[in-house]
Amino acid sequence: MNPETVERMRLFYLKKHQGAPMCVNCRHFHQHYIRDGKRHLPVDCGHCVEPRLKVREPWDICEHFTPREASAPGTVQRK
Repeated sequence: MNPETVERMRLFYLKKHQGAPMCVNCRHFHQHYIRDGKRHLPVDCGHCVEPRLKVREPWDICEHFTPREASAPGTVQRK
């Protein structure tokens, strides 16, 4: 693993990744979860849908990165 990937992983695990250009902050990334009793816990895996479906780790970076839009808490977005 290269040092850049290790640093991105460290930021992710320390929860200091907000705003960083990595998959977990991309609008095309969908986090995967496991069920633990009555709750769902995120796992270190997800998928990206741009331009096609591919497996990604939350700290990955790709050329299709698009930041998520920040929405106010409690608001429902309608089309």
